[in-house]
Amino acid sequence: LEQSKLLSSSDTTETRLPDNIQACIRPISPDGVPIVGKISGNIYVASGGGQWGITWAPLLGQIVASQIYDGEEPPLSSALRPSRFDTLIQRSLMELRAKDAWLT
Repeated sequence: LEQSKLLSSSDTTETRLPDNIQACIRPISPDGVPIVGKISGNIYVASGGGQWGITWAPLLGQIVASQIYDGEEPPLSSALRPSRFDTLIQRSLMELRAKDAWLT
């Protein structure tokens, strides 16, 4: 509402555009594929869809709901498991990326 007042102020002929327009951050997984599934105990994740997160949301929600309520993992969801990063190679890559991020 406040932003719209700035854009269409009746007391000036000048149109002022906002300094920044941003809907949200778009987290993306290291391999570009969403991360969906149980992490541990009663903790589930559905993230990493990047710029397609809103498009992925209905499917990811359905997968998580199925895992929580039915205790089942839909056939295609195995490719989305968080555990796919729990390998020596993936851990090493993530450690390297983290070090690079601190250095830049």
